[in-house]
Formats: sequence, structure tokens, C-alpha cells
Amino acid sequence: VPAGDPRPKTRAAVAFVEVAATTAARQRGLSGRDRLEADHGMLFVYPDTLPHHFWMKDCRIGLDIAFLREDWTIAAIATLPPGAGLPDEQIPAADSGEPVRYVLEMEPGWFARHGLSKGARVDVAPAAAGVEAE
Repeated sequence: VPAGDPRPKTRAAVAFVEVAATTAARQRGLSGRDRLEADHGMLFVYPDTLPHHFWMKDCRIGLDIAFLREDWTIAAIATLPPGAGLPDEQIPAADSGEPVRYVLEMEPGWFARHGLSKGARVDVAPAAAGVEAE
């Protein structure tokens, strides 16, 4: 944006994501992985807009989880520690707090490092283009 332009300045953050659009892929998620490359994550695409609950079952790495509305704005963000090896009742979890269609998981602190918080727009349309969620 040129100096003096009244439009708000936007910051670009680029992420490389795997897409989980089937029930099996969404259930597996990033569990069982020992690490996540910087700026890499997973985009969960659902067929319907509903409230969602995520937990860290079998996950050996901590994650930032952003729950995204259909307009790509962030409804909620949670940073959760690993849950692998914990009894089910102790596994860290987060809820979307409202109906959402997409969930984006990234390494812990990714959203904060890029100045993204509740209400910010995260354009994951290129990753979701042509994806038919099951």
C-alpha cells in the first residue's frame, strides 16, 4: 500500500498445508508425527458448517489450531500441547465455539508470529479449491 493510502496495510503469511477432506484423513490429522516443518500444517475441510472439537490424541507435537468460518475469518485459536500417551480424560482439547467449515493446524505460535488473531482473515481458498469434503 503506498504511503498515505488510507487502506489498511495487510501482512502476507505463506503456509504450505496438506488437506484433510475425508473422515479418515481428518481423524488421523497430524497425529503420530514427530515434527512439523516451519510454515507447514494441515487444513481440515468439512462438508458442512458445524461446531468442531479437536483433541490431541496420539499427537506427539504441540499445535496452533485456528477454527475458520466460511468467510475465512478466525472464529477461535487454541495452542495445545501434545497429548500422546495421556489418558483420554487428560488429553488437551479445544472447541470452535461456533459453527465453522475449516480448521487450520500449524506449529505453536505460528498465528501470533504472523499477527493473526480472532477475526483476522486467513485465505486458504487456494488450498481448498476443488476439494470435495466427505
